[in-house]
Amino acid sequence: MSRFMMMTAFVAWAYASPINAQWNVARFEPARDLVYTNFGLDPAVNSTVGYGRAMRAGGLLVMPYIEASVAWGSLDLRDFRARAGAQGALFRWRDLRATANLAFVTRGTSNSNFNAWGIGADAGGTIGLYRKGWFAGGEFGYDKSILTRMTHTKEYRDHHYADAKDGWYLDNGAIKRLGLVGGVSVGRTELVLRAGIPRSQGGESLTAPAYVTFGLGIAY
Repeated sequence: MSRFMMMTAFVAWAYASPINAQWNVARFEPARDLVYTNFGLDPAVNSTVGYGRAMRAGGLLVMPYIEASVAWGSLDLRDFRARAGAQGALFRWRDLRATANLAFVTRGTSNSNFNAWGIGADAGGTIGLYRKGWFAGGEFGYDKSILTRMTHTKEYRDHHYADAKDGWYLDNGAIKRLGLVGGVSVGRTELVLRAGIPRSQGGESLTAPAYVTFGLGIAY
């Protein structure tokens, strides 16, 4: 396996699940906590758990959050992704809101050929109608891998290329996404459904032509 193929494999895994926090900003209240889980096909089956807390920052009501994701199937915890970010509304007119979501991302994967760990950033947002009991709108996002550290395994060196060099790789690609998002709220419980189309940084179609995710959040 060439170094290019390994980087392609890492990038394919890294962007297999651009699931991130996306909740009803009309329900944000200072000091209100939210625990949540997301589950979806994107293009593999992935799951996420997270925690957020709404607060005021610079006159805006935002929800900083942390979350962690793993891919299902083999349930290998060496294939992981973690985020730390914040979501909030930047503009409001009656029930119409424009929101923004910015997160720092770290991700890693391990297999018989190489181990990789990387950092990146995910920026996105929504435009839609937000009420206490429901919301619906369009979403967009850009998930960028900035820096990746790759090390080759002994098996790879013994059977493929003995002189393979470990090292850091800069600018490993990105994924753009465009879709729809909506949710309903019953008491403390919030249900969110997202669906859309992902594309590579150059606009090419991915292995799975669409993503669909389901989220469940409990506020307290």
